[in-house]
Amino acid sequence: MSKEKKPSLLDRRQFVSSTLVGASALSALSLPKVARARDDNNQGQPSPLSSVLGLFNSFSTLNADTITSFLAEDVLFEQSGLAPITGRAEIAGFLGQFLAAFESISVTINNSLVKHRLVAVEKVEHYALLQNPPFGNPGARLDLKSAAWLEVDHDGLITRWSDYFDTRVLVAVLGIPLPPPTP
Repeated sequence: MSKEKKPSLLDRRQFVSSTLVGASALSALSLPKVARARDDNNQGQPSPLSSVLGLFNSFSTLNADTITSFLAEDVLFEQSGLAPITGRAEIAGFLGQFLAAFESISVTINNSLVKHRLVAVEKVEHYALLQNPPFGNPGARLDLKSAAWLEVDHDGLITRWSDYFDTRVLVAVLGIPLPPPTP
């Protein structure tokens, strides 16, 4: 009796080659100077993936204005269990307060999926709090696994950013106070 190979719903190699950008490919696309790469297929506009990579790479600057330069004016920002924030200026204000507690932040993108103007990323956010932060556990460090879905307009600006992670980890490890969850 021979063993039959079970058919898969999706051939992994086909999926990877057509839609998934692995970590090795992303390292070649790194944007060390917070630049927006141009994609010839987008008539000189930033590709959705390059905009998203630029956004997450910009966290290393710890500068809210640099980070929010990748966002549309009317962007919607949602995080797990927290009230949504609408607008670039409002997000810059939120980030300004948040970033003040950190010595460093970096983001490693492990995988991404792009479908038209929608980008999904699997990432690890690396946090190091200051020794004397305005809030949180002094000197705490955390590697936070998370995922995000982002929508990018034709100008390469992010119009919707939904971030998913376990907020309990931020509280437990970093000691960051979070507002009450949204109903």
